[in-house]
Parts: sequence; structure tokens; C-alpha cells
Amino acid sequence: MNLVQVGLIAAVAVPAHLAGALWYGILFGKPWYTHVYEIPKRKMENSGSVTPYIISFASNVAVSYLLYVWFGMQSTFDLPITIAFASVVIMTLAAPHFAFSQWSPIVYLIDCSHSIVSFIIMAYAHCHLIHRQKLAS
Repeated sequence: MNLVQVGLIAAVAVPAHLAGALWYGILFGKPWYTHVYEIPKRKMENSGSVTPYIISFASNVAVSYLLYVWFGMQSTFDLPITIAFASVVIMTLAAPHFAFSQWSPIVYLIDCSHSIVSFIIMAYAHCHLIHRQKLAS
């Protein structure tokens, strides 16, 4: 893997990370915060810390890398099937976490839909921008 490929993998993670800022800010920030912290009277542990943002971006880069490998192994791309499969995996793996945390179903839907939207952004970029060019050359 060369430096350009590493840069592309990181660059694809940026819009997904920005989607998270939009998702938990303007779009669903208030209901998410209300159901996670205000209703159960929890204290926000990492208030003011950059650590959650670093972890979030690192997670996006890791998913971007996995998508790079996934689409790099295929000669034909089936983006809708990839997205459908990933959506089921995301929602299935998140379900026990939310069941044991006893958070509201609203939090589950906000978190899972954010993960799915971020995945779609990165999968689209890999499928149509990075790997399509690779096949054409």
C-alpha cells in the first residue's frame, strides 16, 4: 500500500466523520442527549475531552480501510447488497449493547442510523470514486 492509498483511505473517513458532527449536532443532538443523559440523570464523563472525537475518527478510518480491502477484492461491485448486509450487521451488533445499557429505543435508532449513513458515505466513495478508477486503468 502506497502513501496515496493511505491518504485516500483517510480522506474517505473525513465526510463520514463530519456526518457524525451533523447527526449528533443539528439533526438529532437534542433528542440523543436527552435520552442518554437527562432522562436517566447520567453525568457526561468526557465533557470537553477530544478523546471521543479521536476514537470516532480512528473508527471511521478503520472502516474506510476495510471497505478499501472489500471493494479491492471484487471485480464487480454490488453497492446495494453491501449496504443492506452492513445495515443488518450494524443493527444486530448494536442491539445487545442497547438492551444491556437500557437506553431508549430512540438512542438505538439514532446511533444505528448514523452508523449506516456513515457506512453509505464511505462505501459510495470507495465503490464509485476509488475502485472504479482502479478498474478503468
